Amino acid sequence: MTELETEDRPADYAALGYVANPFPPVEETAGPLWRHLTTHAAANALLSAARRAADTVPSDVVVVTTDDNVPDDYPRAALNDFLRRSANDTHLGMMSLNIPLTMMRLGRIRGTLAAMAELVAAVDLEKTVAAYLVSTAADPDADLAHEAGVTEEEIADAIAGFACEPVGAVARVFGRREEVPEPSRDEESEALHRIYLRGTGLDPDPSVDQEGVEAVAEMVLPEPATGEVEVLTGEGEVFDANAALRDYFLAYMRVNLSTLVARALASYRDYGSSVFAQELKITKAPRKTLGAVLRFMQPRWPRVVVLYDGFEVWNILDETTKADIVDGMNELNGIIGRTGVMGLVLVDGQTPELAEAFAGGVPVDWKMGEIAALQQGAAAFDVALVQRWLDAAAFSGVSRLRADGPQLAPLVDACADDVFHFACMAEAAVRDAAERGVSTLDPVGIAAGIASVTVTEADR
Repeated sequence: MTELETEDRPADYAALGYVANPFPPVEETAGPLWRHLTTHAAANALLSAARRAADTVPSDVVVVTTDDNVPDDYPRAALNDFLRRSANDTHLGMMSLNIPLTMMRLGRIRGTLAAMAELVAAVDLEKTVAAYLVSTAADPDADLAHEAGVTEEEIADAIAGFACEPVGAVARVFGRREEVPEPSRDEESEALHRIYLRGTGLDPDPSVDQEGVEAVAEMVLPEPATGEVEVLTGEGEVFDANAALRDYFLAYMRVNLSTLVARALASYRDYGSSVFAQELKITKAPRKTLGAVLRFMQPRWPRVVVLYDGFEVWNILDETTKADIVDGMNELNGIIGRTGVMGLVLVDGQTPELAEAFAGGVPVDWKMGEIAALQQGAAAFDVALVQRWLDAAAFSGVSRLRADGPQLAPLVDACADDVFHFACMAEAAVRDAAERGVSTLDPVGIAAGIASVTVTEADR
């Protein structure tokens, strides 16, 4: 089993037909339980919609609709819950990024590229590199191997290392030799400044025709670092196996993925991941580079979800700017939708142009109509409300479990008409079933739920 496969994993709810537990764990509840139930269900609905959208090729757009009568902190809490769980639950195979509209000040496409570059550099870059190479580079390129001076066996051994020990193997092949000192802060700052200077004057919004082929300066790899581990070949020549493998894999990525990604990874030897993101941003072809970064991420995260929000200023924008943003979103969907999922978080009625442009997307209702009654103390078991919570977590959007069905009847009876007591028992019951890997909520899970926690007035 590889290192990537042995990370801590939460309970897998897929066998039950859910992206996650329809009910939040009591021990993680922050604030009133009714609030956490509402935002947890909203996050589940977005997780489920993103999964369904990703099943189409190209993927559908996810359109989340909030209500301006709902305080901003409710959808924000739901969004944060979605981002946290999509990043932490390895069963989902998902990485999500939230980009505010203001990022478009860097360029309609370039703003998203900048945010994506920072993300991929920040979330264990070595594991992303390893996953990409394990997935794509298993069949050696004979010409590139000959040019780099490596054998197919050496390439296969390196791939096996990436699979079993991604962080250490990537550091050995792409990183600095032990004898070479770490760069000082001044040296790193100087490198970042040089990258910044290369980026000045770049067109924030180049046209498709201007991009043409991936228009970047020819990739020049840094000179070999001193003090590398020397291995004597049979002919008495000095040869560094890891340096040769590095040359091979960088050439492979340059040919098969992107000159930009290869150039950024070349900087890893001297600076680790610290300048990787900045290198990705220096491109005259942001569309092509963004697509390449998404393909680079896909082997590790089959579903990369990019959510755009911050459209509250829409009504003060001029018509030309609105049209440019709509066009930009359509372009971004064309790029992101090939390998990931684009989503919009809109306030109902405030962005009619975007709502119309993406009317065929997968809808997610974040209007949270139950808030008023729950906030005022409503606690009676509500079949329709519980069914919404169940459906929100279902892969298909419709739960096999029915709030008024026979499987949940023992929990309904035991809750004594208290929806919070029911939710606590149901969370424990569903979690127990998921941990045992069964495909239905069985009597064992029901018994575990009934024997679990109770809810007090202070919890609500």
